[in-house]
Amino acid sequence: MQSLADYRTELKARGFDGFTDADLNRYINRAYHRVARKFQWYWEHAEVTASIVAGTDSITTATLPNFKSLKAMYITTTGHRRKLEVYDSEKFMQWLAEDHTLTAARGETTHYYVYGGKVYFIPVPSFALNYTAQYTRRMTDLAGDADVPILPTDTEEAIFQYALAQCHRRSNEPDRARDEEQRVDEIFDEMLDEDDMLMAEQQERIRPDNQWS
Repeated sequence: MQSLADYRTELKARGFDGFTDADLNRYINRAYHRVARKFQWYWEHAEVTASIVAGTDSITTATLPNFKSLKAMYITTTGHRRKLEVYDSEKFMQWLAEDHTLTAARGETTHYYVYGGKVYFIPVPSFALNYTAQYTRRMTDLAGDADVPILPTDTEEAIFQYALAQCHRRSNEPDRARDEEQRVDEIFDEMLDEDDMLMAEQQERIRPDNQWS
């Protein structure tokens, strides 16, 4: 995926080298957000698989890139696979006040709870766990030169074309801006057609999965 600096360099190569980097960054981010809104399902859902050692009561949400909200937690350790339930909110503060370093506080984790920038495992696991966190991501502006969009690579062209339209509009070239925006719409239509075909193929292959019941 192209970085912020890559997009900026490409816009300058198309004749917009007279714009400041700050202006170009703004147009690129406008394009980035527009494409992201159009194809929210492309990027919003994510998952991370990792592990914790026995006695670890929580992980930080910072370990889940661009974290917005948690959808589900799964234990994937062989012999202990399960979907965790959300812990009772009224009981959580009482549990949080307990001494989680005590061996007696540990057990087989069955619940989780999100609080204060952390995801807590309840009870505290008595053995090492592998887990998968499924969550929704939030978008932030591209700020550093090396920053890249969280969108799939097939949205690169749409982001660039819309940023190009912004530059033409700023340059008082409304006809050329409209041409670029029309190209973006064509790209959107092509991507939607590809998605429809992919979804049709997936529906033919899908089978119920009851392993997490």
